[in-house]
Amino acid sequence: MPVLAQYFLQYFAARLKKRLPGLDAECLRLLQAYDWPGNVRELKNVLERAAILTPDNELVAAGLLPTEFYTLPDAIRATDDPHDRSLRAVEARHIREVLAEVDGNKTEAARQLGIGLTTLYRKLQEYGLSF
Repeated sequence: MPVLAQYFLQYFAARLKKRLPGLDAECLRLLQAYDWPGNVRELKNVLERAAILTPDNELVAAGLLPTEFYTLPDAIRATDDPHDRSLRAVEARHIREVLAEVDGNKTEAARQLGIGLTTLYRKLQEYGLSF
């Protein structure tokens, strides 16, 4: 991931006629932690935007990433607290447990949860869960 990110950053820096030495540590950490639902195309778009917004001769800062990279929904934070009994936290934990039991098989997990596969994907995105 860091190699691909650096490649795209240098590609866009050359097109913009800028010198961008790289990504700051927090930016790289956030890029690596992100789920990348849009895969490489999304990474390319994020780095193009960052290259445009970053001043010449500066590292790309985490603050230039779209907000979904550095803000966590309350539900994600809540899922880490086993004592949180809110419906969102309980649902997120339950989905995570079922997915773990079926080795990440989303079709089987949706069947066991009694929801459609599309609904499961939406909830995975909503809760920031990846399997």
